[in-house]
Amino acid sequence: AMTGYARDEMIGASTRLIYQDDDEFARVGRELFDVIKSEGTGTIETRLRRKDGRVLDAIIIGRPIDPQDLEGGYVVSLIDISAHRSTEKALRSSEERFTELVHMLPETVFEADRQGTITYVNQTGLEQFGYAQDDLDRGLNVLSLIAPQSQKQAIENIAKILRGQHLGLNEYTAIRKDGTTFPVLVHSSLIIREGRPD
Repeated sequence: AMTGYARDEMIGASTRLIYQDDDEFARVGRELFDVIKSEGTGTIETRLRRKDGRVLDAIIIGRPIDPQDLEGGYVVSLIDISAHRSTEKALRSSEERFTELVHMLPETVFEADRQGTITYVNQTGLEQFGYAQDDLDRGLNVLSLIAPQSQKQAIENIAKILRGQHLGLNEYTAIRKDGTTFPVLVHSSLIIREGRPD
C-alpha cells in the first residue's frame, strides 16, 4: 500500500525497485549495512519512489535475521514520514514569512527571556538603538535599553508582566548604545508556550 506495488510485483524483485535512482539505492545499502555491522540495527532516512512516480520521505530500519550471519538476510521496516516532512516544511515557510514581516515593521520588536536577556530583535530595533547583531549575540539585557531614570519603573512593570498582568502601553526613556536618549512607548506581554509562561 505504501509503495503502490502489488505483492507479486515485489516478491523476488530487487529493493532497487522503490528507489529514485542507483546512487540513492547504493548509498542507503552501504550506510545501513555499516550501521548494522557496528550497532546491530540500522536506521536511515531516504526518499522512495512509488509505482505511480510519487516520491515519499521514509525512515528505513533494518536488522539482520541472524545477528551472527550478516549475509543471511534482513528484516526491514519502512515508515512513511512524508506528512511529517510536509508539516516541517510548512512550519519553516511560515516562520520565514513571519520573520520577513517583522523585519519590515517600522517599530522595534524584541523578545527577552525571564532574566531579561534579549533573544530576538528585528532590524529596526538594532538600528533604532544603535546595536549590531554581534552585540545581541554577546548578550544584551532589556534594561540596558532603558535610561537610568526609567529603570525602576521598567523593573516593576517587568515583574507585573511575569506575574501575568496586562499593562498595555508604558512610556519610558530609552537609551541608545551611544548614550543618547529618546522617549518610547512599549507594549509588553508574557509569552505562553504549551500553556506555560516562557
